[in-house]
Amino acid sequence: MGLDTAATLWCSASAGALNWGGILLMSLGAQWYILFNVIAEASAIPSDLREAAAVVAETHPAGNLPRLFTGGIPPPLLR
Repeated sequence: MGLDTAATLWCSASAGALNWGGILLMSLGAQWYILFNVIAEASAIPSDLREAAAVVAETHPAGNLPRLFTGGIPPPLLR
């Protein structure tokens, strides 16, 4: 049983918990939305850009790969 199903059953079982259950379900929905958008955007980064970032990361001690993903992930969250 998933967490969404458990939250739905808890909401229907207890009369006073409808507000808290709604908050819980909305929070879980928002987390899934963010997770899938981050995964989709991270997989949409072109492979040649990933390879170039890996080459730069080998030559620079700080590396460039975290900056690549940090710069590529936020656009779907801002739409």
